[in-house]
Amino acid sequence: MEGDIYDLKNRGQCSVDNNGKPDHNCHFRPHSDHRATAKASIMGHAYIKTMSMFCDGESSDPATYHNRFAPNNQNTRCSGRSAWEIMRQHSDFKNTVPRSATANTVPTFRILQVTQQHKICLVVDVSGSMQSEIRQTRDNMASLIKYGLPNNSYVGIVKFSSTATLVKGLTLISTDGDRSTLVSYLPTTTGGSTSIGAGLQTAYEALSSNGNVNGSIIYLATDGQENRAPYIADVQPTLLSNGITVHSLAISNAADPKIQDLAFASGGKSYFYSASSANSTALLDALTEPFKDLSSDALIRIKSVHVDTKDQNGVFEEKFYIDGTVGRASSDVGGIAVKIPGIAGIGEYMIWITSSINRVVGTISIQSRARTINADVIQTDVMTEISNFNFTSNLPFPLYVSVLRGANPVIRATVIANIENQNGQSSSLLLKDNAVGADVEAGDGIYSGYILPNLITANGRHSIKVIIAGYNAAVVISKPVSTALSEAYGEVQLQEESIGQFMRVNLANEVVVSNYVQSDSDIDVIPPSPILTLHLRKVDTDNNTFTLGWTSVGDDFDTGTAIAYDFRISADYTKITTFPDQQEVLLSEQIPNEAGNEESFSFKLNKEGTHLTYFVIVRAIDDFNNTGDISNVVSVSVITDPSWLKDKPSIWSSGFRSTFLIGISAGVALILIVVLVSCVTYVSKRSGGRSSKGSV
Repeated sequence: MEGDIYDLKNRGQCSVDNNGKPDHNCHFRPHSDHRATAKASIMGHAYIKTMSMFCDGESSDPATYHNRFAPNNQNTRCSGRSAWEIMRQHSDFKNTVPRSATANTVPTFRILQVTQQHKICLVVDVSGSMQSEIRQTRDNMASLIKYGLPNNSYVGIVKFSSTATLVKGLTLISTDGDRSTLVSYLPTTTGGSTSIGAGLQTAYEALSSNGNVNGSIIYLATDGQENRAPYIADVQPTLLSNGITVHSLAISNAADPKIQDLAFASGGKSYFYSASSANSTALLDALTEPFKDLSSDALIRIKSVHVDTKDQNGVFEEKFYIDGTVGRASSDVGGIAVKIPGIAGIGEYMIWITSSINRVVGTISIQSRARTINADVIQTDVMTEISNFNFTSNLPFPLYVSVLRGANPVIRATVIANIENQNGQSSSLLLKDNAVGADVEAGDGIYSGYILPNLITANGRHSIKVIIAGYNAAVVISKPVSTALSEAYGEVQLQEESIGQFMRVNLANEVVVSNYVQSDSDIDVIPPSPILTLHLRKVDTDNNTFTLGWTSVGDDFDTGTAIAYDFRISADYTKITTFPDQQEVLLSEQIPNEAGNEESFSFKLNKEGTHLTYFVIVRAIDDFNNTGDISNVVSVSVITDPSWLKDKPSIWSSGFRSTFLIGISAGVALILIVVLVSCVTYVSKRSGGRSSKGSV
């Protein structure tokens, strides 16, 4: 495709900035007379109507041959491979036979409408093994019914052991009285064997009694292995064929692993509560999490904490924040809830819990709804790529958390993941949005991190609770730039908007670890992450010096501090990407900073010639000599013909020469739920004003 280099802002030829680089307004502009016949990747210029193909690194057609030198994220993240090369590795394409030219390719669309009236059945294990857990399970389910399920839902309760019983048929909840009635039916006694299939079958029959079951929800909570027919496998086909979603909760690691398979097969969630940790909030978190987005008026989970006053007359204190996007309550005050009436004021709140009778132990869940209906709220979501992890000493698994206000990213938040194993042991991981390690793009509101082997201490189920806090956070707003070519290039201007202090909490799907072996602390087989943020920071045209910049990686992927950097330069792109150890070394004694810090390195290019291009990469090395993969490639060129640039004295220095350097970097309502006994709870706004007091 033919075109020229064009300054979008000044609508003329490009110039260089004070760092010697092409101005950021400099873009490639296809010639208008070529747009009707242009051939190039649809991934590169989708706005040109004639483009209908993907570029391919294995193509023999020059028009579709992939340009691996282009400075874009495709090349940076995929090691110079084209989109079509990556797509061919997917199971949709790999080892498949092309369909015949006469095959019907007309798509079929299913139109789904979000229902405002849900059907939910809670299925509770009451077998003998649940004796020690039934009271806590009942109390937390009571909180779910009272404060977590949306109004105008039909809710039923099934209990199962050797057989199953419908203890309460589908009941419409529209008042607090309806909710209290349902709570009174929650089971409190245990005994017998475990027939999970019987519980599921009874739930299906209850849901079927009220019309179409498609879209209905079953929440299954159990602590044991099924040992009595009917089994899960007997009922699963019926549930799946009728469009029923199953969420599962494994209470202890002894729970049958098939409940996770059922949940995922139905499109549901699967959670884990170890029942071994005195400080865990996983039980209430797991019950609340799958229902928070069930209504268009979504429930916003602000915080959940374990409460322990230690002794009689002890005092428990905790603070939380109400931000400007939440604060509207949707339920009335219940027997064990404290509600701030109306719209809660923005700011810091304190909770005090005390009892003059005995020690208070339990869980607090703080939740709210959007300050105004349909308003953009700070929403968070946990994304795990795997549910079953085969442990090895050098293989981590990534964790991603999105923090958005509407569709706009929230930056500078603090995101911490707490990983709890089957024994109740926990470890924590700080997730970052800095394009290092597991993180793909800095500032996109996706916070990422690797759960390294040292954070895993046992086989079996693990729960992952994510705590998000914003103390100096901002939301990034994108605004279109009004230029003649804005439609073609999608130019936007990014602006930060302060959002004040906020808190959120989420629970991820359970992760099951197998083949765990305790790591030897004297052996390190984990290399640093590849540096994918390498860019040209500055060009000094007076002495042929380039300055590179990047974000430091760690000793182990994106954690810790590497010990050295290895810079390489070559005039051959293939050689430097394929055989980096055989290329010329750029000497550097630079000591790396801790992961996540900005770094820079300057070097002088003592090369002479016309239109010579050199390629530079860097790798990080740790103290066990583990070397990370190569970085993205930065190219630097010596150009003697500056005809593509317009000489602007206001930009270029008086020492500008006819030979100069160009660098191109590649990769560019508050409800406070208290599951407690015998306590008095005070909630007050730190900044003064109204306060609320509730007695339990």
